[in-house]
Amino acid sequence: MVCVICCDLLFRTLAGDEPSTSSVPTNNNQIAALTCGHTFHLECIASWHSHDDNMSCPLCKARHFGPILQLQIECDRKHVADKECGNLGRNRLFINDQATAAEQQESKYNELEATVAALQMKLDEKTDLMKKWKKSESRIYVRLARLDKLEDKLNVLSEAHKAHIRCLLNKLDLKKRTIAELEKRIHEKDAGYS
Repeated sequence: MVCVICCDLLFRTLAGDEPSTSSVPTNNNQIAALTCGHTFHLECIASWHSHDDNMSCPLCKARHFGPILQLQIECDRKHVADKECGNLGRNRLFINDQATAAEQQESKYNELEATVAALQMKLDEKTDLMKKWKKSESRIYVRLARLDKLEDKLNVLSEAHKAHIRCLLNKLDLKKRTIAELEKRIHEKDAGYS
């Protein structure tokens, strides 16, 4: 079995030519299991969890609850040599490829999530601006209608004032002619008396 964090065997059989039924953890690490059932070196998973606030499993991303379980594992040396060591190179490459692909997908997902959040903020801002613009537009149309009515009233009043001024000018002209005529008569009478 391989610890997917360090990509090293979880345990190796004891050294020697004689077959042995016991094995020891690699790198003097203890083997640990999470509540989801996946196993790792105790040091590796402790280091992983020190950087992961969610305390999740590196393989299945399931959240880990409770203490990390330390395991005592014994297995047949021949089984380990044949099964694990023969496939170690392929497994290590496969795991590295899978881990790299998963990291790339997570990075892309995080980038897309950030882009979606930024676009949503812009959309919300534009929606708010559109609502404000619609309110402003309706206010502008109301004010324009009021201005049109005031302009019509002003035109009516202007025409009325013009007509009134013409009437007053006509009356003034008539009064001037009347005064001029009266002055002329007065002048003629004064000339007749003299």
